[in-house]
Amino acid sequence: AVSSLVLENGGDEDTAIAALLHDAIEGDRLIAMALLEPGWQEDYEGRPPIARVACLGRVLTWQAQPNQRYNVLL
Repeated sequence: AVSSLVLENGGDEDTAIAALLHDAIEGDRLIAMALLEPGWQEDYEGRPPIARVACLGRVLTWQAQPNQRYNVLL
């Protein structure tokens, strides 16, 4: 995914999230979301454990904001 390439090439988390949202908007408008398990702070920069249950949201509308931020309605 584009977001992985952003991070692998020295981009920051905000840029990766913006790339992820852009991919969703240009494609099927679907975004999966999951919560991090308790204790995630200990491995935040690594691969913290995620919850076994996630959700899928469809982007209905969005507004670009300054600094690569978006207001999104799922």
